[in-house]
Amino acid sequence: MKVSEQAAGKRVDCPACKKAFLAPKALATPPTPAGGPPPATTPNRVWYVHVDGRNDGPHTADTVVEQVKTGRLDAHTLGWREGMKDWQPLGEMPEFQGAFSAPPPVGKPHAHKPRAQGAEQEPHAHYRPGRTRRDTAIGFWVAGGLGLAILVAILIVANRREEPPPPRRPVVVQQPLPPEPTAPTTSTTPGVKVIHGPRPLEPTKAPVKAELSNAKLMANLVADLDKGFKDAIAGHTKAMAKPIFALITKCRSHAEKLAARDWGPYKSEMETLIRRLNEAASGLDVTLKERAVAWGLGDGLDEKKRAEILELNQYDWLTRWQKILADEVEKVRKKGMEF
Repeated sequence: MKVSEQAAGKRVDCPACKKAFLAPKALATPPTPAGGPPPATTPNRVWYVHVDGRNDGPHTADTVVEQVKTGRLDAHTLGWREGMKDWQPLGEMPEFQGAFSAPPPVGKPHAHKPRAQGAEQEPHAHYRPGRTRRDTAIGFWVAGGLGLAILVAILIVANRREEPPPPRRPVVVQQPLPPEPTAPTTSTTPGVKVIHGPRPLEPTKAPVKAELSNAKLMANLVADLDKGFKDAIAGHTKAMAKPIFALITKCRSHAEKLAARDWGPYKSEMETLIRRLNEAASGLDVTLKERAVAWGLGDGLDEKKRAEILELNQYDWLTRWQKILADEVEKVRKKGMEF
């Protein structure tokens, strides 16, 4: 099948079997030979950014700078354009270093202007024929169900008979009886008088579980994440999704535990670490779902050939998040917390 150039590198649906697959990236346009006609003018939309666990783009460099100034992107946001070997933080790219040193603009935000007719449109990541017909049919069924429910409710209210309220019964309040006095007993030993009565009950204290210190909690987090990434990488080489799902759960669980603590002078660093843990969980979840679809297509092939086709040794998307989280943990350690 043929797909649009806008769908290159994205997930599309097959019009025949309706299954989703990853379209190959489009080939780069060769440069114009010397002495030939100048190349056609095209919009400079070549930049992609990784935000909220998904790839957003393409954008122009000016659009990326504007999103940095508005706070949507920061120096740790990953970016990529054609010609780069791998994703890199925007703060390390010379094209955008000036955007992070300049202060944000002061003033009222201007209203978004509608796109002119005929201008370039953003490509959609999915192409699903028949989606409009399906949504229309669902809308009709929902509207019909609501109308039927309203009609039944009206009929019930119209036919309901008014019944007289039941007669009130007198309320009898029973006063608690006073406790019976316990007769004291005296000791039979001559010269010693001991009065024995009911022994008072001592309040039972529940055992209090000692709470881990902040430094101990951070040490457990580092050890747990190191083991989680190690197991996830080993599982990726064998096309096993379970260890990666466990790593995603650990990232979310540690983010919740850190958010419930008071970190005092480390508050700023911990807020950034909590945000990175949630971003890592979302990003790993999205990438895993895309790859898990292809992992089930290589059954029956030779293991070595299957590993090459499915790129089971390409787990840099795991190590990249591992490095980002390790950098945030190192910032806390450099500020003075020992763990």
